[in-house]
Amino acid sequence: MVKKVKRKTTVFRVLELIVNIIVYPVIIISFVSSFFMLVARSNNLISPIFGHTFVRVLSDSMSDYCPEAGRKFVKGDIAIIETNSTTYKVGDIIAFYYHHDDEDNTQLFDLTKVETKLVEKLDENGNVVKDENDEVVYVENNYYPVKDENNEVIFNTELYNSIKNAKVGEEFYYEDYKEYYTKTTPSQNRDTLEQVVKVNTPVYFHQIVQIKIDASGTIFYITKGTANSATDSYAIREDFVAGKYANTPSWLASIISFCASTEGMLILVVLPISIIVLIELLSVIEQINNLLLERKVVNREIPFDSKECEKANIGLEMRECDKIYLYDVLPSEFKMDAYEFLWGCLEPSQNKKQQKIYATSQLAISVYDENNVTPYYMTWSELYKSKRMKKLIAETQVKAENDRYADVLNKEYQNYREGENPNEFEDTDEILKKDKLLKEEDKFAVDKNNYDAKYGDELKKSIDEKFEEITEKENKQNPSSEKSKKPPKKPLPKKTDKANNKIDNDKTNDSSKVTNKKLPPKKSNTNKENSVKKQLPKKVPPKK
Repeated sequence: MVKKVKRKTTVFRVLELIVNIIVYPVIIISFVSSFFMLVARSNNLISPIFGHTFVRVLSDSMSDYCPEAGRKFVKGDIAIIETNSTTYKVGDIIAFYYHHDDEDNTQLFDLTKVETKLVEKLDENGNVVKDENDEVVYVENNYYPVKDENNEVIFNTELYNSIKNAKVGEEFYYEDYKEYYTKTTPSQNRDTLEQVVKVNTPVYFHQIVQIKIDASGTIFYITKGTANSATDSYAIREDFVAGKYANTPSWLASIISFCASTEGMLILVVLPISIIVLIELLSVIEQINNLLLERKVVNREIPFDSKECEKANIGLEMRECDKIYLYDVLPSEFKMDAYEFLWGCLEPSQNKKQQKIYATSQLAISVYDENNVTPYYMTWSELYKSKRMKKLIAETQVKAENDRYADVLNKEYQNYREGENPNEFEDTDEILKKDKLLKEEDKFAVDKNNYDAKYGDELKKSIDEKFEEITEKENKQNPSSEKSKKPPKKPLPKKTDKANNKIDNDKTNDSSKVTNKKLPPKKSNTNKENSVKKQLPKKVPPKK
């Protein structure tokens, strides 16, 4: 018995399993890496996703440690930005479009103030730097925000409210200048955010050191890089701010930066995709090889239970119509092994479809009859609802009937399976020719037997009736004859009995014909008997 086909445990199967495990994480990582790489290659802010986006640090202006962020930012780093913030305060690190609009008011009023102050110098990790005498090193910060006794940045709420709540044309008082100013409307010709984005304005990533307001109530931010000695040249209008930095763990920041780098792209995107492509290419080559093996098995060029077929899992992956065809045309002594090879592997399957196919296969072979294969094909046809499959199964039946010369190949096929003289095959044309002759002989034998069965009894009956008619006529012509009083001799029935035995033997042996021998002559009345012979009906030749 052929062992049931098992799932492949080849190198290809192992590689396919690895691909199935890593393919989705690799796709996700590749997508994220590509996204970061796109950000890193662009000076413009990418559209936000779920209220967050990414910006690339374009310079080392933030390379000094920033206490508010808890880290430093070097050129090429990727920072996560919250885009749904509406208010910003001093100390926030913001991403903004670095653009100056000539239509903006040049006179700004301070909402926060800065002063020059000595502050502790911090290293790249945020630790206080000490000199050789173990004393703290201080540096001068000319833009240190003014804070209250609680170390909170002082914000001029009174000025902010007076400007925001005033109507256009009303006056508000600015205490620093000790003057009154009139509230105005923003210029109708100033640039919009959409216009700024369209001209590929670069995105900067700096810290807010001061907040100001103009007479129309528009907020402006004074920004500065932690490593820069002076503030940026332009005051940034509030609608040009894209978002503020979202505190990110250092390990996540490192991963994001690595993904955005060229090395990260090669390792996380190019290498995995190359491996997947290679594995898929090997899988395609294997599938092509399996298809070629399937064709050879179906055409009975190689045995279905060869090692290469079992290794390639042909029995499991073969098309269903090919399985049905192969089982039908194989010699009867191979059918049990063929069944185990083709459908036996489905027995332990948990898949409902495979279980249904296995149950149908058992029913199909239970009704299989070499002399009437229609129930076998009808059983398979009932399994499928689609007209296409029903049509394919019907075509498979026709093909199997036309190709039924497996009995001719029986010996050669058996020799091949056993490895005996695999090259000594009869030519296919000779096999087909021999098969045709055998079929014609079988057809002639069947026709002859049918003729004997149909006409043998009728011929015997007609001969008996003819002899009775002649005998009666003889008796009438010689009524006083002694011979006429006696029952006439009937050698014909005796001969007919022998003919009956002969016909029975002919039916048994399937090779005899109705006898054409003349009846044996009688001892007397030779002339009369000859007249009877002349009146006997001639045997009707069998219809072709």
